[in-house]
Amino acid sequence: MKYLLVIIFLTGCGVLEQRPQPPSTVEVRVPIAVPCIDSLPIRPDFITDAQLKVLNDYQFVTALHVDRMQRDIYESKLEALLTACTTEPTNLGEQHGSTKETSN
Repeated sequence: MKYLLVIIFLTGCGVLEQRPQPPSTVEVRVPIAVPCIDSLPIRPDFITDAQLKVLNDYQFVTALHVDRMQRDIYESKLEALLTACTTEPTNLGEQHGSTKETSN
């Protein structure tokens, strides 16, 4: 009788239901397109032909010089933004100082 009870208990242990495993979390890294330009530089008011017609020679040359300087500054800001957008980003591992092994 004792052996029968032991056998019944042991067979009961082998028939236990498998509990469902909780879902595991998997981290997936997907590159997301992000605009590289958040704002454009403010476009200055350039001198118009109508404004140039009413100026004398000295004012005309001075106004063209100021206009040229404003345009150069504006274009350099635009070029800086475009250069930042077109350059390739570096790998994250290289930014944190990891080294790559090379074979000689």
